[in-house]
Amino acid sequence: MIPAATQVLHRLGLGSVLDAFMDAQPLKHGIRWGSDWNWRDGDHASPRLKRDAFDAALTFAAEGAGARVVRHARMPEFDGADARTIVVRATGSATWARGKPDATIVEQLPETVALTARTAVGDGPRDASIIEAVPQGWWWWLPLSDGDVLCTLVADAEEVRKASPASVFASAVRASEGPARLLRAPAVAGRVATAWRRRSFAGWLVGDAASRLDPLSSQGIEKALASAEHVAAGVSRVFEHPEESDSVRAWLDRWDAGLFAAHARRTLAYYASEERFADAPFWTRRRAAYAEREAPTRTVEPTTRLRRAKDAIGVDDYRLDDDRLVPQKAWLGRGARTAVAQLSGIAVARWWELLADGRTVEEAVGVARMHPVFGTQSAAGVARQFAEMVRLGLVDAE
Repeated sequence: MIPAATQVLHRLGLGSVLDAFMDAQPLKHGIRWGSDWNWRDGDHASPRLKRDAFDAALTFAAEGAGARVVRHARMPEFDGADARTIVVRATGSATWARGKPDATIVEQLPETVALTARTAVGDGPRDASIIEAVPQGWWWWLPLSDGDVLCTLVADAEEVRKASPASVFASAVRASEGPARLLRAPAVAGRVATAWRRRSFAGWLVGDAASRLDPLSSQGIEKALASAEHVAAGVSRVFEHPEESDSVRAWLDRWDAGLFAAHARRTLAYYASEERFADAPFWTRRRAAYAEREAPTRTVEPTTRLRRAKDAIGVDDYRLDDDRLVPQKAWLGRGARTAVAQLSGIAVARWWELLADGRTVEEAVGVARMHPVFGTQSAAGVARQFAEMVRLGLVDAE
């Protein structure tokens, strides 16, 4: 578990549950990405959980807080929710209502599969998780507290379909310079691991049911907890203000879209940084996806003239304050996934005021120096925020 996820659990009052099922020996990390091996340990080591016991303890804590837990039951099919019923799907990436799709995928990264073998550690490291890039994708070596290891190859789905899971796995074993090279024909289980985001036609989506991150992010638990916080606050808001149901769901969709986009940018940029296997299918497809998402944007110079974007629209938005939603007005720029209410703590409308009917960046910075609202902003900081507003479609550059 990454440190950010442990911080969220402590903030939610679940620190004692986490501490009770933490393995005494944290894992250090090794990574081979590019030409060199890099190691992190000490303060950078990650705690290792006894996952089954931890999950059971979380369920027990939920029951103690008043939740009704129904085990070994199927979710009934819902055509929709009335004012007294809000259906929240927290079932991971599994199908919900058999024979009737309730959600559609609205964006995804290149199709990915995870091929996993569980075996004895043998001569491999017992105290380190290791990530290693190979032509077929990348290996994840993860020792378990019971003495076994999960060794997963994250591979390109199309390449696996054209060959076979066994042949791609075996080729990656031969290509490995890390502990994966020690594997000897283990039994391999495969699962879909494509990062995608989807939107529901009925009910609300939370965690992996709403979007699934690429395995490289290693932030699935943190993302699921944050998603649960936001959805719970949204449900509470709609129970209090049923007329806001559509705007709250739209806000949740924008929040999840923004989170997915941020993770996608970072993940694809990291894939693009591995240049040794540029011609291999796994890497060429992810490099192409990175290039598509990172389309060049207009450079903002001191002499660039800026104007408020005419097609920026106001939307009913919210911010999370502790465990409640607070309404706020925000702005959605052309092509943007996330609405923006403030930049550097200052309302978007105030930034637009600096531009009047059209000013250069240099002129707007000069106006900001004389404006009390922007007193804490440096000239370089003001210029950076205008560049960000251009990227978000809130400002047009001429």
